[in-house]
Amino acid sequence: MPHAVPPIHAVLFDFARTLFRLIDPVEMIRDIATEHGHPEIAADAEELARVLGDAHLHPEVVRLWELGDLSEAGHLAYRTGWIARVAKLGPILDPLAAAMANPARWPPYADTAEVLAGIAERGIPIAVVSNIGWDIRAAFARHGLDRHVDVWTLSYEVGAMKPSPAIFKHALRELGVAGRNALMVGDTPGADGGATAVGCRVLLLPGAEGVVSWLAPSEEVRGLGAVLHLLDAANRR
Repeated sequence: MPHAVPPIHAVLFDFARTLFRLIDPVEMIRDIATEHGHPEIAADAEELARVLGDAHLHPEVVRLWELGDLSEAGHLAYRTGWIARVAKLGPILDPLAAAMANPARWPPYADTAEVLAGIAERGIPIAVVSNIGWDIRAAFARHGLDRHVDVWTLSYEVGAMKPSPAIFKHALRELGVAGRNALMVGDTPGADGGATAVGCRVLLLPGAEGVVSWLAPSEEVRGLGAVLHLLDAANRR
């Protein structure tokens, strides 16, 4: 006789590249350069975005990235240290670093709103569990999506980062749900997959093939509808 699948009483979501994405870096560089009176940078935006992507792999930038999600100051140091690796971006370093943490530069995927609303309609609470060094609540609020989130577990606020069990335990504690009754949804095996250590099931979305991980997959629809199917199957809806 088959064993019963534990019902899912809560869903935990990653933020970047799962529910929201950073806008195209070419567009962002071009916009910032134009706004600050640097047409020569705007003209080279495509090449500079490529060089910036390569710079993200520099060991010093990786070190800053690994530390950046534990404080707002650390995240700013990571962003500025990364951009500083590309000398031609020097004239717009500060506004570009600010833009990377600007909620207006982080649109949700086309299926984010529908899926968050669908989960809420099923009476299932939602937590956002993110390795992040700035307050992402405003990005949700811009699109009226903050009303669907019951718990915010942000690494720089709780002092723990995925894949540490501590950050998942914090979210589960706030939700009042056992790990076996929660689903973690993200895009990074090494980080989001850590939820299995506290008993959660994990749904991993595909990454952006062939590009460094700070870039988001370019498709408009992320495939989040699978979450609703998993909920209905587990809860026998």
